[in-house]
Amino acid sequence: MEYSSVPNTNTQYWNMHLDILTPETEFYAGEAQGVKLPGVDGSFEILNDHAPIISALGKGVIRVNGAKGNQFIRINSGFVECQKNNITVLVEGATEVKDETGRHTLDGEELGVI
Repeated sequence: MEYSSVPNTNTQYWNMHLDILTPETEFYAGEAQGVKLPGVDGSFEILNDHAPIISALGKGVIRVNGAKGNQFIRINSGFVECQKNNITVLVEGATEVKDETGRHTLDGEELGVI
């Protein structure tokens, strides 16, 4: 199964800001329409105007629905804070998931964690 990587240009939904930080670098910074995260007790999604939340993250894949389409980022563990449409994700390590053509895809096994 594959998620679309076609950009969504409808700007009325781009009012959440997402930062994904590792100890070494700012891995991702940009606007997002939605973010699906691997919580320690199961995955969950943060959308526009989500209630404030702080949560621990487990090993898995973050799906970012951003201006460039869906992006997938594999993480080991971390924490997320969402407040007033600002999402900050602190993780131990992050790698972008792409296939050999550079498209963002996941195999069937990984789809279970997003």
